[in-house]
Amino acid sequence: MKSLTMRLLAAIAVFALWSPIANAGSTGSVHIDLSQTPSFGLQGDPGNFSIHLDLGGPAVIKEIQWDVRLTPVAPSWLEEAQISFSNSNGDTEVLNLFPGQQVSDPAVSLGSQLSNLVLKPDGLLWIEFYEINFDDIAGGPDAFWDGALWIEYNLVPIPAAVWLFGSGLVGLFGMRRRVAA
Repeated sequence: MKSLTMRLLAAIAVFALWSPIANAGSTGSVHIDLSQTPSFGLQGDPGNFSIHLDLGGPAVIKEIQWDVRLTPVAPSWLEEAQISFSNSNGDTEVLNLFPGQQVSDPAVSLGSQLSNLVLKPDGLLWIEFYEINFDDIAGGPDAFWDGALWIEYNLVPIPAAVWLFGSGLVGLFGMRRRVAA
């Protein structure tokens, strides 16, 4: 029985060391096509266009890059359209690509912003396109986004030691229960 327990612990240790989660310190990127993506209302409005991404585990957003053309629908202004990036804990970063531009003419912006948004262990990222201040056109889009966003991120590894420690505790608990029985 003892050798079976030792084999089981060895198998768990090998899995922990080879697990993709244990070696997850990799980088990744997501490309988002924004062809005719609308902004409808204030943040949280059910009509707003939202994207929900699962990046596969705890991660840190390194950089957000964009090449977008924003076309506001008059009387909306360029500065009113924003993009928010949120994790499942409610932490949010906001991009306002056209601050101070109180015009309804189309504009193009190309740029990048370093980020430090940390995604929780679930790896979920929410992106919402919305208006600030007030909704100029009730029930209709206030602006249209065209172009692309790129999000670069680092997956945060869960150390193999954590997996080994956890599997050791499970093994000890299992051995204790067998001895007591």
